[in-house]
Amino acid sequence: MKKMFDEDYNGKYYLQVSEYSNNNRIYIGVVNENEDFVTDVTVNLPDILLENDNQIFLSGDLSDGAKYLLLNKGIISETLDTRNYNMGKYEVVNVNLDVLREYDPNGVDNFLKTKNSDELER
Repeated sequence: MKKMFDEDYNGKYYLQVSEYSNNNRIYIGVVNENEDFVTDVTVNLPDILLENDNQIFLSGDLSDGAKYLLLNKGIISETLDTRNYNMGKYEVVNVNLDVLREYDPNGVDNFLKTKNSDELER
């Protein structure tokens, strides 16, 4: 069962974890209680290498409030680096998969299964 990420006068919000199909990097989004899309936490920049699978690019559309909640709950780290891509600047952060699992256990487990099966195929 998913743990609530945030709540306001508009409703309850949850994190949704998956992976990008072209490079199997982790995807994190925010959905409402009806599973309707609210915002992306991550953005996929496939042409830029990341040091490890626990790093993500934060979406340029992510609000400061959502970023603060992610930091405060221990889901992401402080910014490690900022990368330029096309006309945008994107922050690189670490994601704590153990904490993230509390908010979407099935999503994190499926991501890790996909990651592990890809590594075994190499």
